[in-house]
Amino acid sequence: MSKTNTEPRKYLIVAPVWLGDLVMTQSMIKIIKKNHPDAIIDVMSKAIFFDVINAMPEVNLALETPLKRAKFNLFKFLKVTKKLKANHYTHSIVMPTSLKSSLIPCLARIKNRCGFLGEHRFFLLNDIRKRNHKKSKDSQIKIFARLGVEKGETIPDNIEAPRLKIDKLKSKQTQVIKKFNIDSKKTVFAICPGSAGKNKIWPEEYFANIALDMHKKGFQIIILGASNDIEIGNKLESHLAIPYQNFIAKTSINEAMVLLSLCEKALCNDSGLMHIACAMNIPLVAIFGPTPYWFAPPSGDRVKSAHLDLPCQPCRKHTCYLKHRKCLTDLKPNVVQKMLEDL
Repeated sequence: MSKTNTEPRKYLIVAPVWLGDLVMTQSMIKIIKKNHPDAIIDVMSKAIFFDVINAMPEVNLALETPLKRAKFNLFKFLKVTKKLKANHYTHSIVMPTSLKSSLIPCLARIKNRCGFLGEHRFFLLNDIRKRNHKKSKDSQIKIFARLGVEKGETIPDNIEAPRLKIDKLKSKQTQVIKKFNIDSKKTVFAICPGSAGKNKIWPEEYFANIALDMHKKGFQIIILGASNDIEIGNKLESHLAIPYQNFIAKTSINEAMVLLSLCEKALCNDSGLMHIACAMNIPLVAIFGPTPYWFAPPSGDRVKSAHLDLPCQPCRKHTCYLKHRKCLTDLKPNVVQKMLEDL
């Protein structure tokens, strides 16, 4: 029997590679749900991100991507796309700009395949959208929103910020408090000192200065991050002479989210954990150096962006071409501390 136009749309969202971008994708998903309340939306990503996706109330199902950064397993790829074909998706949105990612909806025979042009994907996508000009100050959320509306339509003036549902996380607080030996009588302050790029990391001694001040105010200090943040975590520890707990690379994303749900405040670099904390409505200050503070800013009721406005900012470079990193070293702890106090 042929499908009728009254049947709900069924979307497959091929999620971004980076955690922060995945969180910001929720704003686009919210637009789709607002315009098509009956739409069924599945999101395909790395399995380690499933806890984040499952906290998005608009999403029906999280699916594991067959894409790996270093490998391309053709057999697994074809097996996955065959299963996707059986799901009868009507629409797909491909967030990454790689050629491989656009193969997924094409091989799954999804009729409407939307995405940015990326790696010359003319023959794989049939609804190609334009990204903004490099000199534009559109945020990542605003750019993503263009994929959530019909071609030619304007995006909403007020785009909803990402908001993760934390009811299930709160139900796990007792278990996590016990496992990680958290003092439930003290308020918790989280430091997330890592970032995907070393050039985006605020000096570890500055984080230590903030930790000392928050400790004096009665906060319990926890440090969160992934395995690639171990080095900065160890450097930070060398500057700490107060009680603290370093959970870098010792938690799952779900456990990190539960620990964040216990926090009264947080301090983060421009990172995926920062976006998760914002989406959980945790009051925080986010540090920005070489990356533009307006591109992927923290979103929430009580959040602030700490940044300078040097002539060289934002350079977006992986290393400081001026060899001084003043965009971060000149952003002093007393300025950030005042911002934390004002939250």
